[in-house]
Amino acid sequence: MSPHSGLEFAAVLAAGGSGSRFSSGSTNEPGKAKQFLELHGRPLYWWSLFNISKHHLVRRIILVAPSAVLELLSDEAKSLCEKFELRQQLELVAGGETRQESVFKALSHIKDVGEHPDFVLIHDAARPFLDFETVERVIKHAIEYDACTVGAPVSDTVKRVVGDKVLETIPREQLVAVQTPQAGRFGNLLSAHIEARQLGFNTTDDAALLEWAGHEVRVVPGPAYNLKITQPLDLVVSQALGDYLLKDPL
Repeated sequence: MSPHSGLEFAAVLAAGGSGSRFSSGSTNEPGKAKQFLELHGRPLYWWSLFNISKHHLVRRIILVAPSAVLELLSDEAKSLCEKFELRQQLELVAGGETRQESVFKALSHIKDVGEHPDFVLIHDAARPFLDFETVERVIKHAIEYDACTVGAPVSDTVKRVVGDKVLETIPREQLVAVQTPQAGRFGNLLSAHIEARQLGFNTTDDAALLEWAGHEVRVVPGPAYNLKITQPLDLVVSQALGDYLLKDPL
């Protein structure tokens, strides 16, 4: 028996944004939120969802989506889950105005519906190249250290500037570009989100929220190709990457 067999994870796939940085003039379905564009014949969010679902400790998957597309997405996701025989019952939650609010809504749903998991893994739906090996490393680090985030080494030289004036060059040996998944104990994540709402603290990721709340966060090495699609050019790059990285199980 695995030493972790009694532990449970819920996974939150954050797809609640409007994709405002994604040009409305994109040639791939103009005006459609980026999370719901297609990549190699499947919805963008599906690729990471499927790899997360394969881990035996992930018992629940919550997909956070804009309320305007929730009904349509529900039918699409149900069809995919049945076709690929996912173990988990996909749970859909309406997102908020910000990513932080969307994740809080997902955590509140977890608190109110069903049994509470030990840990929660949170991933951006717009990062389709998440592989199973990275999911495995994140889950192991979360269990060992209570909280972690995926991060990749920074290859460019980074400078701190004001206007166009360089103030300092920051040693990149101590820098990582933060990605997702991020994971932490469910109670710690929920408490940090509640406290942040009460005090008006806003940030762009859950690892930063846990740091702010006083929890130590460890870094899990992540692949350089775990990119987030935020611009139309990213979609062009991802189509090319998909030829090598995406494998449909059927």
